[in-house]
Amino acid sequence: MNAPHPGQPAGHPMPDPNPSGGYPMPAPNPPAGYPMPDAPAPRKRHVGWWIAGGITAVLVLGCCGVGAGAVLLSDLPAGDDGPPAMSAGDYHQLIARIDGDLGTAMGAVTTATSPAKVSNATEKLRATTSASLDEIRGTNPPKGQAAAHGALLDALVSMDTTAAATGSAADAYEVCTGTSAAAMIARSEATKATRAAAQLLAQADPPLAQPFAAYLPEPTPDANRRLKHGAFLARPNGGSGHLKITGGKQDALVTLARKGAKKPTLSVYIRAKAKLTITGIRDGDYRVYIANGVDWDPRAKRFNRDCGYQRDTTGMRFSTSSATYTIWRLTLQAGAAGNVPSEPADPDTFPI
Repeated sequence: MNAPHPGQPAGHPMPDPNPSGGYPMPAPNPPAGYPMPDAPAPRKRHVGWWIAGGITAVLVLGCCGVGAGAVLLSDLPAGDDGPPAMSAGDYHQLIARIDGDLGTAMGAVTTATSPAKVSNATEKLRATTSASLDEIRGTNPPKGQAAAHGALLDALVSMDTTAAATGSAADAYEVCTGTSAAAMIARSEATKATRAAAQLLAQADPPLAQPFAAYLPEPTPDANRRLKHGAFLARPNGGSGHLKITGGKQDALVTLARKGAKKPTLSVYIRAKAKLTITGIRDGDYRVYIANGVDWDPRAKRFNRDCGYQRDTTGMRFSTSSATYTIWRLTLQAGAAGNVPSEPADPDTFPI
């Protein structure tokens, strides 16, 4: 809608909102009988958002269940028919090298910044775990290390299962960053089993007491951090445009970026069910991005869990004349209504 420009004299006649040759302002709702755009195909489980005046944003949430069983290997004997027992020094070097490989793979998981990167990192962790299993299975441990050797095999099998479950949770957008992936792994039985194996290894080989499995994160409960309602990551200034936002059931980050820009003109945190009016938006064509989720990570500038990313496909235009300026209203709520189509956005290209 067009509103009177600030400072317009009282009684001054309002211009036609769509004067000949002027820019047609967006209607808050489509005319009766106007066909609605097709909704984007859902990924897993999704919640729709409608935006009055312009945008439908279907925010993707995750839902998955992973079940897996592990074959315990601790009862596999190092029998007389296997390879000769390794020396204590060679075995120590083998375990230390495997531990380093696993630590590197786990580090990539914990520093991932998007669901796709978490998924890729967990696949690499599984590949590293599998290679370590193959190598250890073909090893006859030195005398006194049989119990620790079997416990380590069991722990690696369990870690493979946990890495697979974490990757599936990332694919479903339940786990969205390395922070939440690390928390999931840290609370797993695989981590408990690995720490137990580390204790057994240290008893038989004291130099392994400190280095082994030091990469494993400490168990911590899931956090639920939130920014203040209306906190700006990027604030517009110098324009006359207004944007009025009403939050939905979940906290969200609303972002405006000029088409083709990697940095946002506006980026603001909207708490669930809260309202905010933003002023100072310069004239121009913008694309609208919406991220939602749980547990805001201020360093990564992302939600850590149950996240969704969406962008509109047609854009939002702000324009100002000598007597009018543009007001857009965005309402984020459950539903499939809306009159402008949207599509899932890649978290790795989301403007932040």
